[in-house]
Amino acid sequence: MKRRIATSIAVTLSVVLLTTASFTSKAMAAPPLRFHADSGIIALGPNQKLRVMFANGLDTASVRFTRIEYAQDSCDSAGVCKHMISSETTSNLYTTNPGQGLSTEFSPSITLSGVRCVVSTNLINVQVTAVIIDTTTGKVDAFFDILWLTKRVCVTVIQLLETEEATTDEHR
Repeated sequence: MKRRIATSIAVTLSVVLLTTASFTSKAMAAPPLRFHADSGIIALGPNQKLRVMFANGLDTASVRFTRIEYAQDSCDSAGVCKHMISSETTSNLYTTNPGQGLSTEFSPSITLSGVRCVVSTNLINVQVTAVIIDTTTGKVDAFFDILWLTKRVCVTVIQLLETEEATTDEHR
């Protein structure tokens, strides 16, 4: 009888220990950033800056920006130039609630031939827009809707805004 009680206690204790061990808390990992919007290389003028904006939809999103700056390497006789990455910076991981947004800006420097921004997120139902702003007037020179990479193909839709001169010329 004593042997049976000792065995019962040992089995019960083993079950309790195994149950406790299997329910240890695990840190919640961030969801994988499977979707990427890529601006491609954009050459900025001396009085321009690039602002890339992320707008969340109806879900909580995890977002990371990768800022890539390029320097011109060499050009051939046909005028085709190579550009090399001169710096690459990846932001912290940000979490946005429904209806929130994030942005990052690039300003040109003499050594840069172009800039590029890759926005990575766990959701595809979000909007990424890039705007080129004239820093002397504050006016928008161009805006881009950056579409998501599909099968490693990036499509950027460029929509140039009409300048005041073009509008004035059409009405003359």
